[in-house]
Amino acid sequence: MILDEFIVRKFKPEDACQVSRLITTTFNAQVGRKLPSGVKKVFSEVNTSDKILELSKRGEVFVADKGGKIIGIIAGIDNNRVIRLFVYKKFQGQGIAKKLMRRLESLYKKRAAKSIHVRSSLYAVDFYNVMGYKKVTRVIHNKDGMAYQPMIKYLS
Repeated sequence: MILDEFIVRKFKPEDACQVSRLITTTFNAQVGRKLPSGVKKVFSEVNTSDKILELSKRGEVFVADKGGKIIGIIAGIDNNRVIRLFVYKKFQGQGIAKKLMRRLESLYKKRAAKSIHVRSSLYAVDFYNVMGYKKVTRVIHNKDGMAYQPMIKYLS
């Protein structure tokens, strides 16, 4: 495991380009493979460096930093929602996403959140199950053709 080789820290504005590249690269390689190019384009447009900076001002963003390279990112809003969680493929399965998730969950718990909600990609449902999240409803398909699984975790 490489747990000691990276740190989880708060997002800094100078991370925006790396975070944008991480999100779009990982999405296109894993989640977006079977989606129409128009959907991938829309996803890329809402995850530009500028959009990531905007997100960091209205929510919480943490990154996994390995020697100055961003290898993972988690973002949440409203003190109870996870809206982004991405780790580069070659670093997956090494505890990075779990550490990012625990950091955000800990923050939300300190802020007295009773539960955390996520719209999981179908690719990530098993990960969220391992982290204690439960399916809320059936899989939902949005107007752009993306499918997601609403999930929730109750905090104690």
